[in-house]
Amino acid sequence: MTKLLIINAVPTPYRTFMFNKMYEIGKKYNIEVTVAYQVKQDARRKWDTGAFEQKFPHYFSKNLYGEPRDHFSYTVLNFDIIRDVASGKYDYLMFAPLNSITGWICSQLATRGKKILWSEGNITKARYKSWLVSKFKGFFTRKFDILACPGIRALEYLEVLRPSILKRPNLYLPNIVDTSYFARRVEELKSSKNEIRRELGLNNDSLVFFSMGRLVHLKGYDRLIEAAEKISRNSVNAVFYIAGSGPEQSTYQTMIKQKKLDQKVFLLGELNMQEVVKWLAVSDWFLHTSRRDCSPLVIVEAANAGLPLIVSSQTGNSPEAVEVGNNGFIFDINNIEELINILQKACYLSKSEVEAMGDKSKSIAEKKFNPDRVISEFFDKLASL
Repeated sequence: MTKLLIINAVPTPYRTFMFNKMYEIGKKYNIEVTVAYQVKQDARRKWDTGAFEQKFPHYFSKNLYGEPRDHFSYTVLNFDIIRDVASGKYDYLMFAPLNSITGWICSQLATRGKKILWSEGNITKARYKSWLVSKFKGFFTRKFDILACPGIRALEYLEVLRPSILKRPNLYLPNIVDTSYFARRVEELKSSKNEIRRELGLNNDSLVFFSMGRLVHLKGYDRLIEAAEKISRNSVNAVFYIAGSGPEQSTYQTMIKQKKLDQKVFLLGELNMQEVVKWLAVSDWFLHTSRRDCSPLVIVEAANAGLPLIVSSQTGNSPEAVEVGNNGFIFDINNIEELINILQKACYLSKSEVEAMGDKSKSIAEKKFNPDRVISEFFDKLASL
């Protein structure tokens, strides 16, 4: 039995889904997947990790008192994980070397197992780093044998850190979600689209743009509001709904009021999964305006829900999720006129054209983000190395 150890920061719903899928499919390749968590929970999120069904072997790093570590930080030092990596009992070790001191140390340890560099970095993020920081980070990538990246932006990011790194084999490993749930449930709800729209206070004639994420500067919602102001001057019946909460909420609410967009732009606050699926079912477009984002799950969810996508080029998985003109558009968040023009173009497409784009999103999601396909291809390639 080949053994793969994955070092992860903290349990999350989407990672648990991925690891369960890797454990399940890995058995078909005679590969046993074990997960080592650096800490038990993330202080920023209140997930009940005890409710996650973790079918795979896993353990939580313990502190000097034998207790699981509580909260993640960049300076976390996991001596038990470091010992496990150095033990040589694993054939493959997959982790992100740059997210903690533990990652730094593990990246430099001599071990018989092949090291897989798991990175979701974004080329946009790399441009904000100084030459010295890039060199420092590049040093910790030098001893990896294999790359595991969600797409081209992550590979570009690693190339900035260490130009020769792309000579290593790359295993495509995007973020994945339970597609059966999103695709099936959204399809079910679409049969009651008009009723749900009325329930949510939507006009059936409105063209609904839906967006989701934390209300922080990096997500670019200020640009969305600016663009919405220009769009609202036209006769098109476009409305914009943003789901999420965060420190910029009052700032955005003030912008909306000052620009007299109270009937055009709406902040929905935090939504649970059932509410999110309803919005995906009744919306016409999914809009993502991030200034910098690695590989957001919301893009994968929206594509699986069959929505056409309008995504900033600064979003890491935009090249994989969007075929320009076929299932949506990509724009530069720093160019407000480009965003406005794309929104205007979207507003004047026919209903049948928008529906065809949504169907294309579903086919792209099936090809590039289907969990069984993605994980099977991951292990196929790993087994061939």
